[in-house]
Amino acid sequence: MCSLGFELLKKKADALKMRFQLMLREIQKTKMAMSQEASDAFFSLSQAQYAAGDFRHKVIESVTTAEIRLENRIDNVAGVKLP
Repeated sequence: MCSLGFELLKKKADALKMRFQLMLREIQKTKMAMSQEASDAFFSLSQAQYAAGDFRHKVIESVTTAEIRLENRIDNVAGVKLP
């Protein structure tokens, strides 16, 4: 009986470790992509400011709502809820 409980806990820990590694890879890939995107965006902003001057106030006045919405979901891995 004791070994059954231990095996279940081991399987649960293994599933959580696997999911954690997957999440880490995804986070690292996203961070690298965001770094490149931020670099490109900064360069584009510099070019636009050089060509058009300071247009910050015009942009702020024209924007009314956010373009991107985030969704949060909860996954259940071996009985543990993960965001």
